[in-house]
Amino acid sequence: MTYTSFATAGEVFDLLIHRFHLLAPEGLSESDITMWREKKQMVVQLRVINVMKSWLEHHFDDTRDDYILSRIRQFADSDIPMTIVGPVRYLKKIVERRESKGGLEPKRIITAQNFPPQPILPKNSKKLKLLDIDPLEMARQLTIIESYTFNRIKPDECLNKNWSGPEHLKTHKAHNIRTMIQLSNRLAAWVTHSILGMKDDVKKRASMIKWFIYVAERCRSLNNFSTMAGIIAGINSPPIRRLKRTWDQVSQKALNIHQSLDTTIDSTKNFANYKQLLRNINPPCVPFLGVYLTYLTFITDGNPDFLKDAERGGQQLTSPPGGGSGSLPLVNFAKRQMAADLISEIQQYQATPYNFTPIPQISKFVTQQLEESDHAPDAFPISLRIEPREKDDEKMARMLSESGFF
Repeated sequence: MTYTSFATAGEVFDLLIHRFHLLAPEGLSESDITMWREKKQMVVQLRVINVMKSWLEHHFDDTRDDYILSRIRQFADSDIPMTIVGPVRYLKKIVERRESKGGLEPKRIITAQNFPPQPILPKNSKKLKLLDIDPLEMARQLTIIESYTFNRIKPDECLNKNWSGPEHLKTHKAHNIRTMIQLSNRLAAWVTHSILGMKDDVKKRASMIKWFIYVAERCRSLNNFSTMAGIIAGINSPPIRRLKRTWDQVSQKALNIHQSLDTTIDSTKNFANYKQLLRNINPPCVPFLGVYLTYLTFITDGNPDFLKDAERGGQQLTSPPGGGSGSLPLVNFAKRQMAADLISEIQQYQATPYNFTPIPQISKFVTQQLEESDHAPDAFPISLRIEPREKDDEKMARMLSESGFF
């Protein structure tokens, strides 16, 4: 799963072949060689075949590693000991299935719910407006969009901080993670500008805030924490949080739900509330990817790629020991195991799909608005025009006026 962080597919294959052709120690008698072949060589060769099978079935990237299939086939057609012909024959079948691009899709867990829930269609689908869409149905459609990208994330995208760095490398090495990050940013911008788009109508702005709070709450009920976090980021953005007059019009019920959503995604104590909730839910789920990327960053930056000998002043450890020609640096597999544990958790949520009915009118409408948010103007000046900063005496006069005293 994590080998691409320290080797290419070709290098891994060469090492496996080298291990497969293990040589007997010198000085063994004929009887000892026979025993060595039975107790040592055959066991090692079977393990090599099993590693290749696992690689092809679960950790193979057709777009990146396709060139290695011909080499595996060539190895399988070579002079193989009769004792392992059966496993090698099965290995060849896996190669053939890979070459035909069929039969090796990731396994999906089918839930007991055979039919999707009845969609809630908007009353006027021709002139669609956000507030005409039921918050639950909006949460479902956003979940369809978000889960599609989340389920396409591959293990090597999570390694070596491939989602960061130069733009051309981010796009090439971690396309789906970058798409998830872009979607979260678009969601936050879309929420912000949708609220500010109500301009001088304070009640409509309050209604829009309340509607987005309900959409985020429905996302949480669907275990779509990624979209929930993006919406909350927009609601909590400075241009929206400063709209005191608008927030005064938001119902107490909506405010309580907003506070609960904030608590869910609170980063205090290492996202303790969110992690506790995640442990208690059942898939399907779209987790908040930012938490995983934070942990993966800590693993990458906080642990060396290769082991060093602290007793020898940090001298590089090698295999075989002692360095010299032909030796290789000793890989820090503990670091790779920590990353693999997180990636396995991501794959656990990818295994169970959602079962919702796409509504083209809503998905097209939302996708267009999300794309337009990329070109939206700076939100803070708009916020200041809608609700200018007030001095204390001006604020008091306005509040008295709004309450009917003047």
